[in-house]
Amino acid sequence: MTVIVIACATFVSTLVGGLVALKLRDQLHLILGFSAGAVIGVAFFDLLPESIELGEKYFAHGTVTGVVALGFLVYLILDRLVFLHAHAHFSTAWPSAWHSRCRQLSE
Repeated sequence: MTVIVIACATFVSTLVGGLVALKLRDQLHLILGFSAGAVIGVAFFDLLPESIELGEKYFAHGTVTGVVALGFLVYLILDRLVFLHAHAHFSTAWPSAWHSRCRQLSE
């Protein structure tokens, strides 16, 4: 019975979230930004204490959190420099797209 209640709650919350996103289509970038931030926050607040607990046999707390921070920073840099999405206006010429992207980052 508990599984059915949880499944129904998941269905309803997903449906309501989708309807809100469709209703606020012009502000979709804000909704997606919020949801991405929420996912990252949950991952850090849920997984970081567990990783510190598991890694304290081998490393100090500062080492574990430093490695996590460094990994997050490397991810952010790679996300800005590497095209993870296909953009129509960049797909025709890769070198000029790379130059345009580097110029955008420097501004």
